[in-house]
Amino acid sequence: MNGTWFWLARFSQRLIVRASLYALFAAAAALAAVWLAPFVPRSVADRLGGEAIEGILTALASSLLAVTTFAASAVVVAYTAASAQLTPRAATFITSDPKNQNALATFVGAFLFAIVALVALGANYYGPAGRTILFLATLAMVGIVAVTLVGWIDRTARIANHTHVLSQIESAAREALKARMKRPFLGGQELKSPSTSGTVLSARRTGYIANIDAARIQKTAEEIGCVIEVLSLPGDFVCAGDALLQLPECATISEECRSALLDAIAQTDTRTVEQDPLYCLQILVEAAARALSPGVNDPGTAVLAIDNCYRVLSDWRCDASAPGSGPEYPRIKARELDGWVLVASSLGEIARFGAADVMVATRLQDAFSALAAKSIDRSFAQCATTQAQLALKRSEAAMTFAADRDAVRAAFRRRAK
Repeated sequence: MNGTWFWLARFSQRLIVRASLYALFAAAAALAAVWLAPFVPRSVADRLGGEAIEGILTALASSLLAVTTFAASAVVVAYTAASAQLTPRAATFITSDPKNQNALATFVGAFLFAIVALVALGANYYGPAGRTILFLATLAMVGIVAVTLVGWIDRTARIANHTHVLSQIESAAREALKARMKRPFLGGQELKSPSTSGTVLSARRTGYIANIDAARIQKTAEEIGCVIEVLSLPGDFVCAGDALLQLPECATISEECRSALLDAIAQTDTRTVEQDPLYCLQILVEAAARALSPGVNDPGTAVLAIDNCYRVLSDWRCDASAPGSGPEYPRIKARELDGWVLVASSLGEIARFGAADVMVATRLQDAFSALAAKSIDRSFAQCATTQAQLALKRSEAAMTFAADRDAVRAAFRRRAK
């Protein structure tokens, strides 16, 4: 992703951004009524430009303050519930959900629209024609608020539902995985092993790799006239001084090129979901681990997390007919996303936490066998088979009841046929 767009996308996910934009638009709409006044016929202005508009705006302003407080409270309650019952990482999907933000921003914007319009009315800002435009704009705002409020009431019934939150995490994981598969090796060539010579560019700070602007690296590589090896991928944790880029064909480069290359790699203090499907899968693992803890004891949620992980992993190289093409950025070399790590760090980890639960263990065997049977990547299928065998051994060691062990063995044998 382009570095500038990445930071803009991250910034736009904050609730204050969307609420501020809606509020500014609403305030501008309230004041812009006077600009359209010349286009209002006199007969219409005499009919609609009366005193009724002030009462509507007063009712709208007084009611929307309570509605906004109710909506914000619902988000806070849902955030707290998701943090306590799933994982704090899952709770961030509630506050960053565009639909939740749109509802809150609409209520805030409509409230400010009413306040600004009332102040302007008190200052005699509008004439009869302007009041007519304001009256029509207010009716439109009431309709928008009504539709949004009905949708929000329906949404509050499932905003903190486990299935809803886990499906949001799954969607983010699938989008990130598809983006990585669309551009394997960051759109360049495969890096099998890093070079041992040339210029090395090191990280300026400690943190996670959040985004790599491959287009910018390609452009700089063309200016230098060399191939650049990318040693870290999105999601990797690097310390200050760790190698990020290797330029095997260059002994030295200018400070301008050095800065341009390092600026193309964005680092954050926490992992992000845009280019890191493994992070999303690990959030699902955390939710399953919390559900399987003695204090919660909710294997049903763990099974839901297994299903989510399976659907994400089933997207791995699922299209055998995808046409091959040359690299988009031929001067870049990078490692590929490791399918073995995806399986082992998701379903493999849930197998470790749920080894003693027969329902979770048997569902894991189903997921592993389905991945092994349907994957077109032999290495990936072998990884699923290996993880199924490890899960079986963990369950045999953890289960004390013979019938439970037999059930897991039967699931393993049935799917292995």
